[in-house]
Amino acid sequence: MPSCSGDRFVSSRLPFPSTLLLPAVGLWFGLVADVRAERAPVVTQHDVQAILLRHCTICHGRHHQEGGLNLLDRKSLLKGGKSGPAIVLKKGTKAEQSAALDSARARLDAAKKGLQSRIPELVDRLKKQFPTGKAEPASSGLIAHFPLDGPAAQLVKNSRSKTDAVFHGPGALRTTAGQDSKDETHKTGALFLDGTGQHLDAGQVADFRSDQPFTCSAWIKPADKVGAIITRINEPNDFRGIDFTNNRGLVEVHLVDKWPTNAIKVAPETVRITDRQWHHVLFSYDGSGKASGVKIYIDGTRARLKIFFDTLTGDFRTSEPWRIGRRKSSAFYEGSIDEVRIYRRVLTDSEITLLAVDNQQLKRALEVVGKEETRRTQTDKQALFQYFADRDKNISKRKQELRHLSARPEDSLVLRKIRSGEMPPKENLLNTGTRPLKARDIARLEQWIKAGAPEVELPAETAGTADDPLVDDDDRGYWAFQAPVHIPVPRSPDSSIANPIDAFVANRLQEAGLTFSPTAQPSTLARRAYFDLHGLPPTPSQLQQFLDDDRPGAFARLVDRLLASPRYGERWGRHWLDAVGYADSFGGKLEADHMRPYAWRYRDYVIRAFNGDRPYDRFLVEQLAGDELVDYENATKISQEIYENLVATGFMRMAPDSTSEREVAFISDRLDVIADQLDVFSTVVLGLTVKCARCHDHKYDPIPQRDYYRLAAIFKGAFDENDWLKPVGGTEKRYKFGIRRLNIVTDEDKTENDRLSVEINDVQHRVNVEAERLRKTLPEKEQTLARDKLIAHLLKSNKTFKAFAEPLLKQVKELESQRPPAQSIQALWDRGTPSPTYILIRGDHDNPGRPVSPGVPAVLSDPTVPFVIRPPWKGATQTGRRLALARWVVKPDHPLTSRVMVNRIWQHHFGRGLVASVGNFGQTGTDPTHPKLLDWLAGEFVARGWSIKAMHRLMMLSATYRQVSSAVDPDGGPSESQQRDPLNEWFSRMPLKRMEAELVRDTALWVADRLNDTQFGPADPVNVRKDGLVTAKSVRGGWRRSVYLRQRRKEFPTFLSTFDLPSMTPNCIQRPESTVALQALFLMNNATIDQLAGSFAERVEKEAGTEIELQVRRAHLVAFSRGPADEELEAGREALQLLRRHWVEHLASESKAGRPNKGAPANRRALASYCHALLNSAAFLYID
Repeated sequence: MPSCSGDRFVSSRLPFPSTLLLPAVGLWFGLVADVRAERAPVVTQHDVQAILLRHCTICHGRHHQEGGLNLLDRKSLLKGGKSGPAIVLKKGTKAEQSAALDSARARLDAAKKGLQSRIPELVDRLKKQFPTGKAEPASSGLIAHFPLDGPAAQLVKNSRSKTDAVFHGPGALRTTAGQDSKDETHKTGALFLDGTGQHLDAGQVADFRSDQPFTCSAWIKPADKVGAIITRINEPNDFRGIDFTNNRGLVEVHLVDKWPTNAIKVAPETVRITDRQWHHVLFSYDGSGKASGVKIYIDGTRARLKIFFDTLTGDFRTSEPWRIGRRKSSAFYEGSIDEVRIYRRVLTDSEITLLAVDNQQLKRALEVVGKEETRRTQTDKQALFQYFADRDKNISKRKQELRHLSARPEDSLVLRKIRSGEMPPKENLLNTGTRPLKARDIARLEQWIKAGAPEVELPAETAGTADDPLVDDDDRGYWAFQAPVHIPVPRSPDSSIANPIDAFVANRLQEAGLTFSPTAQPSTLARRAYFDLHGLPPTPSQLQQFLDDDRPGAFARLVDRLLASPRYGERWGRHWLDAVGYADSFGGKLEADHMRPYAWRYRDYVIRAFNGDRPYDRFLVEQLAGDELVDYENATKISQEIYENLVATGFMRMAPDSTSEREVAFISDRLDVIADQLDVFSTVVLGLTVKCARCHDHKYDPIPQRDYYRLAAIFKGAFDENDWLKPVGGTEKRYKFGIRRLNIVTDEDKTENDRLSVEINDVQHRVNVEAERLRKTLPEKEQTLARDKLIAHLLKSNKTFKAFAEPLLKQVKELESQRPPAQSIQALWDRGTPSPTYILIRGDHDNPGRPVSPGVPAVLSDPTVPFVIRPPWKGATQTGRRLALARWVVKPDHPLTSRVMVNRIWQHHFGRGLVASVGNFGQTGTDPTHPKLLDWLAGEFVARGWSIKAMHRLMMLSATYRQVSSAVDPDGGPSESQQRDPLNEWFSRMPLKRMEAELVRDTALWVADRLNDTQFGPADPVNVRKDGLVTAKSVRGGWRRSVYLRQRRKEFPTFLSTFDLPSMTPNCIQRPESTVALQALFLMNNATIDQLAGSFAERVEKEAGTEIELQVRRAHLVAFSRGPADEELEAGREALQLLRRHWVEHLASESKAGRPNKGAPANRRALASYCHALLNSAAFLYID
């Protein structure tokens, strides 16, 4: 892993790859130190751009261009605005240019120090690898090789077979021997074809089926026209076969059964061969039948491919011969072809590298020790021998850069404005969230202008290439970064196995010398299942229905009923809301903790999604990029689907947000919001601690700092620290970050509004008619009153009209109040191309390093498959970055997505995950206790349509789930399970789980018959009392479930915080669980608990009558979902009798003292005390 030292990053790996020789185009030997975060030795346009982005582009950027001035790039600076150019460059004299060139050469010489001493070592290694001075291509699997060397008679020779090719076409066979004498590789000759139909017929040198791998390669020097390189295709019939063609510089591959309905067609996205120079071209096919199995290499570098067709289901075998330079009847090649090879396998990258080596360049590379031609800048990343081909071009470019020299930077308007304090304007610093430029930034801007505003090629950092120096295949070898594999279900002799889960668990138990614990009692299973899926106990009638069902599959039917209930979404939605950091307020660094007025819509979306069993892949895509799924801005109406897609993006708005609290939101605050949101995404979806790479490379996982900022760049279309929307408030002023609201009117809202309008108009019309009738009875001067004033006058002056109209006007107000409110939502939306993203050295926004492109962590990517970003639809202004991320995340073979989610589901059912560190699957997390079971579950999850409910059924119907939780033998000692598996890592029993905070509160309300089951809508209010307690306000005589209770980040309801309600900073992947005296004291002394105990007693008395034994039995059944044991029944009878005597005596003494009883009678109070004791018991608080 790379290590960090100051603001320079140096790779601890070898200074150059083990395969030393890389292809000549765009590759390098690793001669220089890693400079991905290191500032260039001179100020570049990238440095200046980063400075202006932080301070000036709010007024002069993408959305606003005050005075017509755009400061986003060098071209715009030179163009300027209404006041003229922002920077002025003067053409320097020859003497000035010469001096500047000498200065540049001096800087290059300085940069060369340290590099020069490593050249001998490099060349020594080159000589060892290529002792003959030539690259020797691979021969394994080579079934056809046409060197195309020598005189014309030799051009048809096949070095791998006695069967030579046959020349066809008008004219004679021609060679280029002697014509390319300066080119070491091709000076011995090559085949020249004139484009008239000349070609070689190579016969049946190879026969491949569509399920067999192969590779074809050649050196070509083509004309700018369509020309077949290597083909075996039945043209013009069904075009069946293999076709490798140069289409005016675009190298295309066709694998065809029937064109175009059953075919693969791919070509490079951008790379074209148009310079009439020699280039090596190669394509390989892995036998998968998919376009993704085709790779194209140009000069040894793998090209990003555009897929035109990917519908091959048949075979491309044909009886046609292989041809070089022509299809059957078209695509006549014009130009030179050399070294044609066909392999019966896919070559490795290193083998392809050797095929693409130009031996002339290699020869010169071996002769450069100590020569001045090796002088290069620190940021150069090309191979030494490639430098010679570019040398003249580079010198010319250097002179071109130096032709403009500004003698006086003061002539540049932007510098004058900044120095005078006019820019950025002082009066707008607060509104825009910017600060004046620091002296060092002004000096760097001046230095850049003084140097002639040079443009330096500093390409954005990318990842995932085969030669990535930061992440390699060894890093990808870690189990969590490998795609889940298909795992067969093991065989097990254990007769208690109910489904495949048990087979995996039983084998692990057997290794530990254990077996499954006994099956739990039906009433225990029912209570466990209800709490797991609903978060509430069963009613006595629901429990009895299950106990009376003696047919096979009774528990499976119970699970299905629970999953079909709306209570399920409230329970499991709460788990997801924990993970994403849901809160009804913004939180942040300050104390204001402003409310998020529409956050509840996201909460309702989650509950509905779980109830509807929305496939997890769709669930994630909607939350990551719902705004990029449908063109909502141009929709004729907002459908329910569009509404839900937009609300779903609230997932990306749940992080704490300090930018809501201040009058001004500084960039550091904005970056903190982005960092927290990335943390939420990475821990919830990927199970990785990506946040550790914000300031430096991750210390333990192969996540370089580069990849953190590439991931941040994906979200930048919506989260742009240089173009920020304030989350609340705002104004229409240009310099405010005013909130953008989207008014949602669904079909249901429109229907309801239309209905109410008819009723309102009808009632109002009756009032209007009567008012107009009475108008004629008024004095003449009052007859001209406007209708609203007329009605107001009559209400005051005419008692008969008042008696008639007041009830009707009251009805109008009531009907108006029933109109659905405007549905403002808290969402995330893409605003188009954002500002560039830079690696921030040490995480400091004032110290930007190299730019980066959007991308995903390289360790989770196939280095040969590009991360492709496209606009979500034709003509879209949105970037499509988050949609590309979402689709990458939900790939069926993604290493983490399915594993992380099934592990989270397992944790909530079994008390601990198969990976105990649920949010950390990296090197510092825990290894899976059952890796094969984890992969099997991940595969089943995807195979069953990403259905979360299917996973519940699978897990809950296992024998593993139905075990008892007891760790005690019948004689009272520790069981064998407890002794051999004390942490229950092997799941030799079910865990005894303490209720979570919401379950304690909701169940207390439920047993007291005070739980209001109304779903959805704004959060229920709370009271913040003077004594510091935060209590819920009752709703219609009861309280709703805790998931609907308002939860501010800094104002937790006391009931819930006492039982470990987590703090969302920024989210909670695993809840803590404490056992402290305060919890017992709360249950014993809190007024709300006392009130609920009284309501519990009322319920018991209503359902069981006044007989003591029946009351004890009913109270146990309601509170514990079971009847009392004999000793519990006896103890309950004695306790109630004692409590009745106590309350009779106490109330009598109170009455004698002049304080008569105004509350419940003694027997009810006794029962309430008994019920209060039950609410304090372990049997109530724990689920076994």
